[in-house]
Amino acid sequence: MSKNKAKKDDLSNNQLQYIKSIEDEYIKGFHAKSKIGSIKEVTIYGSARLPADDQDYKDIVKIGEELRKEGWAIVTGGGPGIMSAALANDNDDILDTIAYNITIAGEEAKSPADLSLIFDHFSVRKDLLRSSDVFIVAPGGFGTIDELMELATLIKTGKKKSVPIYLYNSNFWKGLIDWFRNTMLVRGTIDQSHIDMLEIVDTPEELIKRVLKNK
Repeated sequence: MSKNKAKKDDLSNNQLQYIKSIEDEYIKGFHAKSKIGSIKEVTIYGSARLPADDQDYKDIVKIGEELRKEGWAIVTGGGPGIMSAALANDNDDILDTIAYNITIAGEEAKSPADLSLIFDHFSVRKDLLRSSDVFIVAPGGFGTIDELMELATLIKTGKKKSVPIYLYNSNFWKGLIDWFRNTMLVRGTIDQSHIDMLEIVDTPEELIKRVLKNK
């Protein structure tokens, strides 16, 4: 009996079922991505709490619409707020929007995306969200910051190839970037290349222009 087989036999049924459930969710996600095809993908992160009359919400609607017109697929977490804004007005027959929803107690997963999937495992969902070519991070809360920091960490540790990361709305992100520069950089816990990964953009027009350079 091989060592690998012995290790698997040592696992409990619950552990094996847990591993199988993760595998099943990855397969489901990869199948969905294959339907989108080989077109470029941009993941848009942001708050689920911002209402439709918020300026950032309106800007993300415009950004999502224009990028789809330019042949990009839009990827989101499938929730309300910024995530819904990124998928707004997707009324054509082109398969170019995908939403990775997460099951949360008391919340019903709904999304206007062409492909909308529901996951139980945050780890699988987060990994699929990180498989795009470009990333836009709009104003958000703990979840948005979590996604941003994980993405930056994976790039700096060589676990993911370097990809463009655009932070939308300098008024929102300035305090965080200042803390990176004035506290973390000064203490030597990061270097300038960490900060240089993050590009701040303030208008839909400029953001669209920068994203299209990566096509």
